[in-house]
Amino acid sequence: MKFHDGSLLTADDVVFSLHRARAPSSGMKALLASVAEVRKVDPFTVQAKTKGPNLVFPDNLVNVFIVIAAWAKANKSEAPQDEKGKEENHFTRNENGTGPYQLVSREQDSRTVFKQFPGYWGRGQFPLQVTELVFVPIKSPATRVAALLSGEIDFLQDVPVPDIARLKEDKKLRFNEGPENRTIFLA
Repeated sequence: MKFHDGSLLTADDVVFSLHRARAPSSGMKALLASVAEVRKVDPFTVQAKTKGPNLVFPDNLVNVFIVIAAWAKANKSEAPQDEKGKEENHFTRNENGTGPYQLVSREQDSRTVFKQFPGYWGRGQFPLQVTELVFVPIKSPATRVAALLSGEIDFLQDVPVPDIARLKEDKKLRFNEGPENRTIFLA
């Protein structure tokens, strides 16, 4: 598996990324709270030991972004940005991932553009008919739904709860939903 810059993904990058995700400034640290130790076994194998049983640990790992250790260090981004402190680092506006799409541009609170990555490791396993993705944050729930219904946007994430039933009934739309490994409750 290669990163967008052509670098090979190694166990060192995984170990670095898991330690990075456990840093105090990381928004992902809760996902790895049960981790006691992470170590490299060989160039392409990592072992994570938890403090006890954790059935959702494998599911939590999909939310941890693996980064190139050397790239992070070269760009002074060994620790995640401190979002609460409104700090930015190189990762705020740049990426070097392994996914099917790579970042073209990012205008915070306006739009983020991705293009298809020709060296994607999963090519042929997953459909990749979309060549460009443009994410446009729309703050108002009513405006988001109106943009979907008018065809201005192609998909909507975080559907407002009052609109779920109505959107499910619209034959022009495909409504996807699935389980999450979190609990939300009102007290």
